[in-house]
Amino acid sequence: SRSDMISLRRLQIEVELLPLLFGDIVVKRLVAIQPDVLLEIDAGGRGNWDFAGPAAAPAAPAGAEEGGDIALPDVQDVRVEGGRLVMTDAAEGEVLRLEIAEAVGTVPAGGGSRSLQLRAAYNGIPFTLDATYGGLPALLSGRPGPIDLTLEAGGATITGKGSAGDLTGQPDADVVLTAQGDSLAGIAPFLGSELPAFGPYDLSAKVNAGSEVVEISNLALKIGTSDLGGNATLKLTGERPALRGQLISKLLDVADFSGAREEGGAAGGGGDTGGGRVFSEDPLPLDGLRALDAQVKLGVDLLRLSPQLELDDVQLTLALKGGNLTVEPLNALLAGGKLNGRLALAAAKAEPDLDFALDGTDI
Repeated sequence: SRSDMISLRRLQIEVELLPLLFGDIVVKRLVAIQPDVLLEIDAGGRGNWDFAGPAAAPAAPAGAEEGGDIALPDVQDVRVEGGRLVMTDAAEGEVLRLEIAEAVGTVPAGGGSRSLQLRAAYNGIPFTLDATYGGLPALLSGRPGPIDLTLEAGGATITGKGSAGDLTGQPDADVVLTAQGDSLAGIAPFLGSELPAFGPYDLSAKVNAGSEVVEISNLALKIGTSDLGGNATLKLTGERPALRGQLISKLLDVADFSGAREEGGAAGGGGDTGGGRVFSEDPLPLDGLRALDAQVKLGVDLLRLSPQLELDDVQLTLALKGGNLTVEPLNALLAGGKLNGRLALAAAKAEPDLDFALDGTDI
């Protein structure tokens, strides 16, 4: 859409000369004033950075041995002012826009971890990032280095502390994540999908992420008065991501996930959403069931469906495959009696089918 992929008002680079003799690139200082970067992918899947054209064979980088890796520069002090990065994909119809007010990265005088402070906006949503890391070569290739970051965006504060490396190749990250905020909906623009307005929330977990498997342990989540903990594994290979986990909860209150508290105080008071309906006339959001497969066991000490209806000792196993959801067994205690049930939801069909059976004794 324009002749220049990159334009800058000013660019300043200072490079150490002695390390060049040994094949190392050490950038002591990099200053970029008003860089404007446009990365475009056309409808045929070709990027505007592909200068050689689709028929040409890629040339080996100068100074790189056949089959070897490109030496990544070690950037020490960096400053970016008034930058902009725009990524467009004509085939997908997506536009991602990053507006940088200021980015400052430094290295301590005696060496050690780099620091980065970033003030920017992603698709119009402002955010700030404060981080320390082992260096650009460690993040993009080689063995993982230390990382410690704090991100504030959309009313959320997200922290990550641990190690990470080779983020563009075979990623390897082992970090402790925390997140707090008033509503999940605030961070939806950063994830590229809508999120319900659940909150306030408080999350912590240990995450070990590789290119094929993400392991989540020591999960502790609070949304409103509800809590959830446990462990899970997400396998990224295959036709769809596959999730396996075991989760436990002391209290799950449906009002924390239905918006009933915001709309009318306590949940379940009237049981009428308007127009004489007990349930909303809006279609159920079932598309997400087709996004992954899952096998999850859940145990809940107290499940509060409404202030008048509570289930104790809820035990269930959830299986999701190809958009079809099965919950079996489904066991709980109600008013001194026992409940046993089964649920099957065929959400892969254009018009989903729901089969539900529930037996109660001594209630």
